[in-house]
Amino acid sequence: MGNGHHSKTAIAVKDKGVTGVMLQSGPFPSPEVMEALERLNPGSVERVLRMAEREQESFHDFAKKQQSIDFMTANRMTRFPFLGMWLGFILCMASLIIGAALIYLGHEIGGYASLFVSIGVMVKSLLFPPPRPTSK
Repeated sequence: MGNGHHSKTAIAVKDKGVTGVMLQSGPFPSPEVMEALERLNPGSVERVLRMAEREQESFHDFAKKQQSIDFMTANRMTRFPFLGMWLGFILCMASLIIGAALIYLGHEIGGYASLFVSIGVMVKSLLFPPPRPTSK
């Protein structure tokens, strides 16, 4: 039942006053049930087979789409961390430059605050990197 192709079916059988239950698992009923079904309703076995083929085709289409989505997600997961690293680097460098400019212009408190925060963020990033995503 895990892959979408198998189903469990309970069929009540009444023959000569005896009632029983038959449990079956798989994409099709058992050959005996298929034979009885065809006798009762000619052409029904062909419809069951077509239905099973459509179900399998649908499942394969879904699996292909899921693989495509998984590939695109994996591609993004490897590309975006580098973008984040570059943006973080640019922000830290801009903060360092702004801090140095503030100190030069006589705003020591703001300048030193900007420098210390920038350096602190860089040290934190080096000592405690974010966890890497793990593959399933």
